[in-house]
Amino acid sequence: MAEFLPGSAVECEKGPQFIDTLFELTGGIGLSQMTEITGLPASTVQNWVKRGWVPSPHGKKYGKRALCRVLIINSLRGCMQLADIILLMSYINGEVNNEADDIIEDRTLYNMLCEADKLIKSQSAGLDEYPAVADSLLANYGGSDSNRKRLHNALVIMLMSMTATDIVSRVGGLINQLKEVE
Repeated sequence: MAEFLPGSAVECEKGPQFIDTLFELTGGIGLSQMTEITGLPASTVQNWVKRGWVPSPHGKKYGKRALCRVLIINSLRGCMQLADIILLMSYINGEVNNEADDIIEDRTLYNMLCEADKLIKSQSAGLDEYPAVADSLLANYGGSDSNRKRLHNALVIMLMSMTATDIVSRVGGLINQLKEVE
């Protein structure tokens, strides 16, 4: 069975390659493609752009950064409030329209979350092991120690949120099974 980041229509196994190939071929995606890839309604994507949470499209084309940011935000919102997600994203990358203050590219962060998802599932890692998973993801990170610490903290929070979202989804499925029995 294919693994997906919570709240994403993109397979985690192939997501990073899919995104790279898509943007090599197109140079950008339209709103309808963004909604098809992310599973979000157009109004949600447009709202996040208006609020300054996602980079604006150039012309009518969204860039790789915008797509990855939407995928990350959507994967976290199952168990985190949007205000907390935006605080977390700002903690990592400052202002959405200023790449100079980023400590990691959104695409690289998305890739790390996909890799972490695979690691956690393959190793059956428990919550106490998430800091070690974050450490392994940051093994080749070339930023400063303070940025590494910020990114590590954010990754652990994101991984826990994604796990919580998965648990909530599974509970919902079990509840639905109970309803079908009645």
